[in-house]
Amino acid sequence: MKRPYLVNFTAVDSNDQISIKAAITDSRTPIIEKRKGKKSRAASPIQSIGLIYSDEYRIKIEAMGEGHKVIYKREFDSDRFGVFDIKIPNSIMGEKIKSLQVYEVSYCPGLDILLGTFLPYLIKEPKKIIISDFDKTLVDTRYSTLWELYQSLRRPIHHFPVVQKSLDLFFNYTESQYQPFILSAS
Repeated sequence: MKRPYLVNFTAVDSNDQISIKAAITDSRTPIIEKRKGKKSRAASPIQSIGLIYSDEYRIKIEAMGEGHKVIYKREFDSDRFGVFDIKIPNSIMGEKIKSLQVYEVSYCPGLDILLGTFLPYLIKEPKKIIISDFDKTLVDTRYSTLWELYQSLRRPIHHFPVVQKSLDLFFNYTESQYQPFILSAS
């Protein structure tokens, strides 16, 4: 059965709200391995070009409180590329939201397709955040030619030399209760 699936889903609980960023596509936008003729998910950015397919979706978010009881339920429409940017309260009538269940409801009318259950990432007070480009923090990936760049994208991260100073600094911050956010094009 062709069905929608989440390309990404991020829920961040901060201040008085949960910010949700999500993107959906469906099996009508497959990535085909030319040699084997099989459908697979994209392994590199250039293979993701098929995910730019234009389609709209509607999701239902059910927020669960203590005891997994539904305390909030609402439907949201995507933009024309299946992308969602949603803000919901992080507590309903004094009860904190503990988890989110996400359903796609427009793909097959009358059928709620479960896309997943998620725990919002809680930003603690006082806010202490470290944002890092994970690859450049951990390893030295220098290149001066297009061929070296290509080779660096194909090799596993353990192939490159570790940048110990960056790694020590990163761990010092996380031990000091900083919450890490990792950014990476890889």
